Amino acid sequence: MVAMGGLAHAAPASFNLGLVLPSPTSFSATPVLPAVTNDNYRLRSVDIDDTYTFTVGTQSALSATLRSTSLSGMGGVVSWNLGYSLLDAQSNVVATGVLNPTPVTWKGGQCQIFQGQQVNCTDTYSSYTTNLAANNLLAGQYQLHIKGTETAQSYGAEGFSYGGTVSATAVPEPGTAMSLGLGLLGLGCVMRRKVVKAA
Repeated sequence: MVAMGGLAHAAPASFNLGLVLPSPTSFSATPVLPAVTNDNYRLRSVDIDDTYTFTVGTQSALSATLRSTSLSGMGGVVSWNLGYSLLDAQSNVVATGVLNPTPVTWKGGQCQIFQGQQVNCTDTYSSYTTNLAANNLLAGQYQLHIKGTETAQSYGAEGFSYGGTVSATAVPEPGTAMSLGLGLLGLGCVMRRKVVKAA
């Protein structure tokens, strides 16, 4: 990560989730804000550019749940805005969206004052969850690309994390479904002929 004043540019990160199955495969990340200094305590931010590569073994329906959640801190405001896109092996966009439709803000909570010190602080958290679905994905490699920015305005060590799950359920190929349908139709015709002859 390269820090410049209150802005950090995280190097693009890549993760391999392997073969995605019907049971969910989990992933998560916690972007790191620049350390607080006298120069940046009012505004710190970090760019997020993460790619999760995974493989689908057969023609499948993909289901993904993405969530973002604030972490604990000592007050202040944290906001983040993440977009996501699902890409195939040729970098064609299969699906896109935003993890939070508008920037989600976390604000530090109430503290009691005891002998001039803040104690028993409670924090207010925000989170957002969205679902991604893509039907009839062909077997092959795919990428879930998550990109955005986290911004903090405080002295605290607060921040946010994001994560989710990905699963793939095999769907029958159109030819297989058609063969099954024709087979059942043929069986029905044969059974009808037998019933008519018996009568």
